[in-house]
Amino acid sequence: MGYCHAEPTIEVKCPGKDPIVFGHVDNNRADEILTKYVMNNEMVEGVIPVNYETI
Repeated sequence: MGYCHAEPTIEVKCPGKDPIVFGHVDNNRADEILTKYVMNNEMVEGVIPVNYETI
């Protein structure tokens, strides 16, 4: 991915949305991402900008 400075990272894929990558994820951040972003469609801080396109 090229973002080792932000490890650990996770990529979240929700139906109908582009995948999004979050950096510096620990257990608490994972819970926050799951609760706010996945379940309630709220944006969460820590998004790593995408600088590539899927071929």
